[in-house]
Amino acid sequence: MLRVRISMMIGVLGAAALSACAGPGRRRTVAGDLPTTYSVPAGTSVAARLNRSLEPNASQVGELFTASVTSPLLGSKGQILVPRGATVFGHVGQIDASSDSSGPIVRLVFDSLMFFGRRYAFDASVASADSSARLAEGAVLTLRSTRPLTLP
Repeated sequence: MLRVRISMMIGVLGAAALSACAGPGRRRTVAGDLPTTYSVPAGTSVAARLNRSLEPNASQVGELFTASVTSPLLGSKGQILVPRGATVFGHVGQIDASSDSSGPIVRLVFDSLMFFGRRYAFDASVASADSSARLAEGAVLTLRSTRPLTLP
């Protein structure tokens, strides 16, 4: 029992010493110093699935919607920066009448991204969409960030 307590105390003291050596703006890990923030460059693509349908003839400008990230966004060293299932928040930005019989064109605006209880500013546009599903619930959209995304 005494050995277990001593081992635990040594482990806690060792972790405290490592973090004290890390310096400001960095955290110490077994692998070494890591930055406390990651920057995802503008132009990065993220796949997301609409959580509900957006009907071109019934949608209103400003109408809110969400989508779920379908595959994780990985950093340069393979670390997960944005997990699968993260929520993307957006709204209908514009509805343009179409000159042909395909109906109105709905422009979507993406505002933020939320995962692990934290919300981050996320500006993105639709780079491509599953054309067979249009804007139906479950349609997969490829989003392209228009500004860098900074994550802790």
